[in-house]
Amino acid sequence: METVMSNVTGQFRFGSAVGGAVVGFEAGLFGVSELACGVLWPQSDLCGLPAVITAASLGTIAGGAIGWRIAPSIRPLVIGFDQLQVEDSRTGDAVRFALAALAGLSTTLLLDARSSGLLRESYWTLIIPLFCILSATIGYSAPKRAWIAGVAPLFGQWLWQIIAHGDQIGIGNLGPFAHVVVLGQYALAAIPGVIAAEIAAYVSRRRSAAGKT
Repeated sequence: METVMSNVTGQFRFGSAVGGAVVGFEAGLFGVSELACGVLWPQSDLCGLPAVITAASLGTIAGGAIGWRIAPSIRPLVIGFDQLQVEDSRTGDAVRFALAALAGLSTTLLLDARSSGLLRESYWTLIIPLFCILSATIGYSAPKRAWIAGVAPLFGQWLWQIIAHGDQIGIGNLGPFAHVVVLGQYALAAIPGVIAAEIAAYVSRRRSAAGKT
């Protein structure tokens, strides 16, 4: 029993650290691409892709360390949420979906920022892997219907495209069918996250089964 509780505590600390890392990544990204290079020092020679990657990396490390540190303080809140999702699993799914979708939407806001052209070339090598880590973390902590965690970030991005740029979609030769094409692109981009979430859910179920034996 003590071993199981230790595993649960470790899993929670890990999840808290990943959540903090995601927040730190977003903060570092926004701080350089939008605030520092977009408002405060737009002509600085330090503004560029290396600066953005460095700030995002440092933000990720700092956020992860803070998340790991504050895990014991926020654990009672998470336990209360776990009890709620046991009573109503769909409520838990909805909350996790909303949080992951918000992460995707906020990343799209950064991509739409004035200095975000530096980030677009790193979309598949930086942002999609980050979404996979987020989806895997959610899938590991909530194995049931884990695929939702893989879909949610890309749904958030697609939703922002419809809200902010919906009037520009369909102007070309494809007409209204362009909306279907855009949705299909985001659906394909969600596949790595879905796979990561399902693999993490499988590992979580195996570890839980091993802990009961």
